[in-house]
Amino acid sequence: MNAITESRISHVFAEALQAERESLNARFAEHRVAGHQVDANAFLDHLATTVDPLVCRIAETLPERVRTVVTELYSTSLELFSASLLGPGAKVTEIADVWQRLLPAAAQLVARDPARVVGCLCNAVYNIASQPKTRSREWIDRMMGIAPKCKDTALLLECGRVLAWQAGMVQYRSAALETARRLRAELAAPLLKLPRDTPADILSNVLDRLVSNPWLTPEAAMSSGGDSPSVRIVRKLGAFRGFGGLFLEPPRVSCVNHHLFVSDGHAHWELLADAYGELLQRTATMKTSSDPSKASPKIHVSGKVEWDSRSATFSELASASSSVCDGTTLAVTLPTSHHVYLLALV
Repeated sequence: MNAITESRISHVFAEALQAERESLNARFAEHRVAGHQVDANAFLDHLATTVDPLVCRIAETLPERVRTVVTELYSTSLELFSASLLGPGAKVTEIADVWQRLLPAAAQLVARDPARVVGCLCNAVYNIASQPKTRSREWIDRMMGIAPKCKDTALLLECGRVLAWQAGMVQYRSAALETARRLRAELAAPLLKLPRDTPADILSNVLDRLVSNPWLTPEAAMSSGGDSPSVRIVRKLGAFRGFGGLFLEPPRVSCVNHHLFVSDGHAHWELLADAYGELLQRTATMKTSSDPSKASPKIHVSGKVEWDSRSATFSELASASSSVCDGTTLAVTLPTSHHVYLLALV
């Protein structure tokens, strides 16, 4: 604490640190005694360059909350440094972005509920960044725009769930759509990248279309109501484990109760995918396909796909080894490929 000179930090922050000096120094010492490797210089630099500006912003509107906020921000920072999530060699660099960019945008909420806001936002970006093919910095950018419009922490976290889905966390899809339906139209619309003045009835119709077709974005759902869809390959996922993928052998697909599953004979996954993202979620056993309905798409040995009254031929899908449809997505595998092809009517 003594290493932070007053010339480096604001008077407001210096006063709060001085008032809580003994307890904060004790917390730092406890972490050192517990064996945590905390770079003292980097930690002090974080306090001076990142925490201080946030404290100053809070002091402008809620000065009575400054000491509480400083204590919580110091403690949370120390925990993150100890876990190598902040500071030199941080395992998830996006957490620093949350502190430097998102927390200032949510300063009013940080002032009222610092531990919960900081903890939840850091945890959220950690989870997003840890899942392959997600867009964590896009999530931070969009959260910065919505945070000042949120009146409480619960609303901020609800918005965060909707934006996490659109950043590639496909497993949040159902919860995100339910959340968007509960929110006021003037808040839900921009969350879905629709005009703020979108009427509630049109927004409800867009959400209905999103529920029924995972390969629509909100913009497409709003603008393409009369378009005739065609069969298209919408996603190609998976790869050989030796090349950074999951599969040891060419996989096969199955469908149970409108859920898609994949197996390479060694391990098994549930397959989640939509217009925003994809996820292969490990399961204990391979699910056996339910009996296909008469309306299921058919794929011929030539690679021709017949779906309702539409058809298209994809030479790369000739001689498919397995194919199933969950009602909106046709999954296809090949005997000589470690990929899974996803097709849809879009």
